[in-house]
Amino acid sequence: MIRQQSAPSGDKRSKRNLWFKGNADGLTGGYTWDGKKWVELSAAKFNAASDWFFEWLDQKEVLKDSKAMYSKTKTEFNDAKSKVSDLSDQKADPYQLNWWETHDLGSVISDLAQETPFEFREETKWVGDDVLSHRIVLGVPEFGVRREDLRLEIGVNVTAPPPLIESDYASHVLVLGAGEGRTMLNTLASKDRGRLRRTVVVERKDLTRKDRVDATARTEVNARDAEWSFESLSLVDHPMCPYGSFDVGDYLYLTGDAGWTQLDQLVRVTEIAVDCVTGNMDLKVVSS
Repeated sequence: MIRQQSAPSGDKRSKRNLWFKGNADGLTGGYTWDGKKWVELSAAKFNAASDWFFEWLDQKEVLKDSKAMYSKTKTEFNDAKSKVSDLSDQKADPYQLNWWETHDLGSVISDLAQETPFEFREETKWVGDDVLSHRIVLGVPEFGVRREDLRLEIGVNVTAPPPLIESDYASHVLVLGAGEGRTMLNTLASKDRGRLRRTVVVERKDLTRKDRVDATARTEVNARDAEWSFESLSLVDHPMCPYGSFDVGDYLYLTGDAGWTQLDQLVRVTEIAVDCVTGNMDLKVVSS
């Protein structure tokens, strides 16, 4: 296929070729070579041939873009593969906790869990008659699963509406870390909530690394959404969610009238406590 204003010459004069007279703005005619001269196509054949020609051009551009995208993706994949190979040959340095630097071990572990991320829980049990065993169990990236087969409902197996708490509101949070003056570590995290701009300053002089300041800023701004939340639920044993059917870390579906709002959401269990006298269960939860 040939597209140009003047009649093709030389090797282009072939019965295998179509000549479309025109340019990128449009075509004015179509011709075939009969062995001696270019013969103009009829109107019907020209319309059919020109439609096919432009469809072929569109497909050619798509193929060109696809090849370019494939080449780019292949290059990025090879770069990433090379970086992984480089890192796999390196040994990670241990995270050191020194008594002269680490004054609050629990706080350090909590910060690491947010930044890495991983989750941990403390387990304590009797070993023998008079010895307690304390362990920290890690979950990567988190404990628990989403339990679609279980259900919590206020007034059925949830004994009372949970006490609602309105969270703080801020659209921008500035976290100030360690240091003084211009050398002070700082991060401004923002989240557009479609409301009035409000900035909150949080001072955390215990944060001595920039990545920890960044992670704290993100956590703070995400928590200040001014939505209703709750932290606890009281349950009774019920076929909809029997005792022993879920564990810490699991996500459970909760519905019902909580007074100020209608709850219809998932909650994540963070702590389970059972009253041995009444048999009632109290849950610490995080609304999702």
